[in-house]
Amino acid sequence: MTQKERMLAGELYVADDPELVADAARAAGWLYRYNRASTAIVIAKKACPPERCVTTIGAGDASVLPWPSPIQQSRAQ
Repeated sequence: MTQKERMLAGELYVADDPELVADAARAAGWLYRYNRASTAIVIAKKACPPERCVTTIGAGDASVLPWPSPIQQSRAQ
């Protein structure tokens, strides 16, 4: 039984097993990228609030936003 299998089974395991260390490093990389992406979205939203970024197209008055709010989504329906 591998250390990862022991961990998943709730048994005692060795935490510095190479497989578990690699999994933790991979998870840390994903978390770093996720946090960076979340921050970029917040910064972009602050840089371009919906009241400034709304564009109308043609006679149908379609609103185009980078991140449509529920108000703009309900207008489109």
